[in-house]
Amino acid sequence: MRIRTYLIGRHPDCDIVVNDPTVSRYHAELVQGTDDRFYLTDRTSASGSWRRDGESWVRIRQAFIVHEEPIMLGRYATSADALLRLLPPAPVNAPAKASAKDGATSVVPGMTATVPPSGTAT
Repeated sequence: MRIRTYLIGRHPDCDIVVNDPTVSRYHAELVQGTDDRFYLTDRTSASGSWRRDGESWVRIRQAFIVHEEPIMLGRYATSADALLRLLPPAPVNAPAKASAKDGATSVVPGMTATVPPSGTAT
């Protein structure tokens, strides 16, 4: 598993879109580490990010959180697992990447080159 970072907020450009008026456009980042732990960072949102501490909520700037730990983004109650369920589904029919053996065209910013199929003299 690799490290993944998700931007959370109301803005459609966010990885995880939360349609709640107390959630900022770019509210927080959730990092899922290689050890499957989560790290939540508030992006200086107006209404804050919160976690439970006994019977009360404590505002956090950065904190490690566990999968089902109750958190709030503004007044939106959730957890890391619940946020990940809001991710849009991955495309089912994503085109396969061509390889150099297939005579693929390689594009580099400002330059295009065609790689001949293997076994072809150049």
